Amino acid sequence: MPGPCGDGLVDQALLQRTVTVRPVTTGPHITLSAAVAALAAGIKVAGAGFRSGEHVRLSLPGHRLATVTAGPKGGSARTPVQVPSTFVFGLTVITATGTASGRSATAPLYITGPWLMLGHDPQRTSDQPNDHVLSEEVTPGKPYRMTPYFVYSAAAPIDSSPAVADQLAFVGDNSGTLSAIHIGTGGLAWSRTVGGAVSSSPAVDTAARLVVVGSSNNTVSAYAEKTGKLAWTMTTGGPVRSSPVIYRGVVYVGADDHKLYAIAENTGRVRWTATVAGPVHGSPAFDPARSTIVVADGSGTVTAFHVGARSPSRRWHATVGRAVENSPIIALGRVLVGAKNGTVSSLSESTGARNWSKSLGNTSITGSMAYQARHLYVGTANGRLTALHAGDGSTMWSEPLAGPVTGISVTAGMLFTESSNGTVTGLRIGGEVVWLAKTGAGLGGSPVIMDNSVFVGAEDNGLYCFTPFGEPVV
Repeated sequence: MPGPCGDGLVDQALLQRTVTVRPVTTGPHITLSAAVAALAAGIKVAGAGFRSGEHVRLSLPGHRLATVTAGPKGGSARTPVQVPSTFVFGLTVITATGTASGRSATAPLYITGPWLMLGHDPQRTSDQPNDHVLSEEVTPGKPYRMTPYFVYSAAAPIDSSPAVADQLAFVGDNSGTLSAIHIGTGGLAWSRTVGGAVSSSPAVDTAARLVVVGSSNNTVSAYAEKTGKLAWTMTTGGPVRSSPVIYRGVVYVGADDHKLYAIAENTGRVRWTATVAGPVHGSPAFDPARSTIVVADGSGTVTAFHVGARSPSRRWHATVGRAVENSPIIALGRVLVGAKNGTVSSLSESTGARNWSKSLGNTSITGSMAYQARHLYVGTANGRLTALHAGDGSTMWSEPLAGPVTGISVTAGMLFTESSNGTVTGLRIGGEVVWLAKTGAGLGGSPVIMDNSVFVGAEDNGLYCFTPFGEPVV
């Protein structure tokens, strides 16, 4: 007969029985050192209840992690294993299987990953391809409105994007305050006065446990990730509107004094500087595989440097017609740049030679672009979102949005944009709008996406954490 919700059948006999589930106290079982882990993170697995001396395989679905030997009593010590760097986000299980006895046990593990800097990664792709969570929550054909799980009220307007790591969101505001917010509750963990307005995103190094941020008072500062204790401050020759990128103990950041700085992360000492043609309002992109850092500036010049141990060497420079106020993207051996004249350019990462250029009309590109799987997503000041083939610049689709686009981020199957009128839009990769959210004032950054949450900073002083229907952060 139809169930009480009209969505299936109910066996009436089952309605009259009570089933008691008791925990297993004998037989195989495993425990994990952590219930949540990031991609490429290490955790430890301990087991018991297997046959003495047998091999026990530890695995995630589709991935063998390790093989251990059970001891005389059928147990195994805490064995270190590593989460694969390409594993999908969400709830999964680690399974231990005895190869001789066939006995098995599982333990739940939630896989997630941080958003450590502007653009997610050193190449500034703004892409987290392993995060399927929001894509899977969307019901086809039904656009849903995302609502805030929390809104943290900062001391002043926020014109940049947060960085999110280790259950904390880090964001700066126009009063010169850097705040760390608990993403589970929206409560303040700590805040520090930087000294000048912060108009760019912080960068987090979870290994060094540092947060690095630039400000308008000509400084770059580093703080302890968990406590906010000042580690160091260094002085530049101009305001810092560029977002840092951190790689192997070096902080790279641009400033209005036409310089790119390389700073020792542990001391704050300047390792070297390189002069470019104009003020650096955007953020450098770094390719670890080629030891190449690329910076675009206010003169419309794009410059690539080979990064050495003590000093950089300029590989090439090229012009793109007008000022660049966002970050280049490095992908496919190319440097992808959007300029204020509304033109997107693809330059060879090795030589700077132009592969193609594409005008998106009488408009400008000032917000961050996004790249995923040979597709480039570009937002413009006339309120359009355009998808281009990164190989040749041809247009795949172009859709109008609610207002001028200030930034784009992409996950598995989903795009999210910020518009200056305060609208956050979620779209399928093909351009279909499926999520909408609204802040109380304008936006000026790029969305940060992690699991079921979208984080944005707004000019009403709010750091918004949007989730489907306001559900708790995973």
